[in-house]
Amino acid sequence: SVQIHGAMWATSFKDFPYSKEQDINDGKVLGEEVLRYVDRFGTEKNLMDSYTFNAKVVEIKYSTGAEGLGSSEREATLVLQHSVTGEVWTEGPFDLVIYASLASEPHIPDIPGRKEFKGEVYHSIDFKKKLYDNIVQSGKKV
Repeated sequence: SVQIHGAMWATSFKDFPYSKEQDINDGKVLGEEVLRYVDRFGTEKNLMDSYTFNAKVVEIKYSTGAEGLGSSEREATLVLQHSVTGEVWTEGPFDLVIYASLASEPHIPDIPGRKEFKGEVYHSIDFKKKLYDNIVQSGKKV
């Protein structure tokens, strides 16, 4: 079982704590609790259709042939593989890709096609509220 070596409040969204009790929020969190928290957040914010769990990105396909779209130099399609079943599928196109994992140091994997992707790429550790607000206001697909 994965345990986050830091207080729960360090891995929570502002105004959306793990618990209403401060003593609990100051404690360490297990990976299963992170999953329950993300599920609760996604359900309350109507984001569950935007989540993909138990999958890894195996390739990023950069779109160069979309004439007249204005943002064609930034679009990418992700090739994903389910970590349990092995099923492979594509999703996108996207303007922004965020990598998130339960790791102590930020790491963005070197996925084939990533260097050609002209959109924005962030590790979740760098994803702050101001950036989130900008993405929502500009209507980017994440």
